[in-house]
Amino acid sequence: MRHTHPEIEDYFQRFLRLKPDGQIEEQNIQIYCDVAVNSGIYTFAVVKDGQPSEVKARFTFVYRKVGDRWLIVDHHSSGMPEKTT
Repeated sequence: MRHTHPEIEDYFQRFLRLKPDGQIEEQNIQIYCDVAVNSGIYTFAVVKDGQPSEVKARFTFVYRKVGDRWLIVDHHSSGMPEKTT
């Protein structure tokens, strides 16, 4: 969990060091007046310890419309659980 702006900024700075390239696999957008929720699954190609890797995760973005712009007011992302056999 990241609660403060410095914690959130640190999270994204660390993530950007992985050189992520993301692709939305599935999404569901719901709009309620000036609030929208987008949830789904995305996959990121990353470079970790010099090696290419792929990370699949669930996401939820919450947006609020301010004027003519939709601004992110909350975000959650978590890695997909490993498949068990």
